[in-house]
Amino acid sequence: TALAIDTLRATHPDLPFIGVEPALKPAAALTRNGHIGVFATRGTVQSARFAQLIAGVNAAAHHPLHVRVQACDGLADAIERDDVQAVLERATHHWKQLHQQHPERPHIDTLVLGCTHYPFARDTLQALCGPDVVLMDTGEPVARRTRAVLKLPAATGEENTAPLTLLCTGEVSSLHRATARWLGVEAMG
Repeated sequence: TALAIDTLRATHPDLPFIGVEPALKPAAALTRNGHIGVFATRGTVQSARFAQLIAGVNAAAHHPLHVRVQACDGLADAIERDDVQAVLERATHHWKQLHQQHPERPHIDTLVLGCTHYPFARDTLQALCGPDVVLMDTGEPVARRTRAVLKLPAATGEENTAPLTLLCTGEVSSLHRATARWLGVEAMG
């Protein structure tokens, strides 16, 4: 989203694109002390779109916000590989880096999970952060938006029998493993 969505929307105006951006707006509304942390990929952190998002959230805030941002190199990859030890090591490293940015400031009370992979390590991240830090991600809002754009009916508790087509630009075997692990769906073909 951070690097390509504007270009994709301009190039393909007839296709719907669902953007996934860090949940800074909900975090700004939720924080109790105005200190928010963001875990994101380096591409997101370095993008102009992310800088604009932070500036917009700060401008709209009703109280001073202090946003600390940490590029979490290697964390998404460790999550994809389902390497529990590497996830813990990377998350611990990045959590320490986040707090070393401004050790004189109060601890963050809200951590934005700014990558679609990070919620899959939610339990590890919550244990690392402690119970006083609220984790924010965009999974549910993005799913609701996707359902609305595709005009899908609301969930009824019944299993969906519609065919699912997934496309990727990377390794197909990685996609097959991910769909089996995260969606409980065995990929075919």
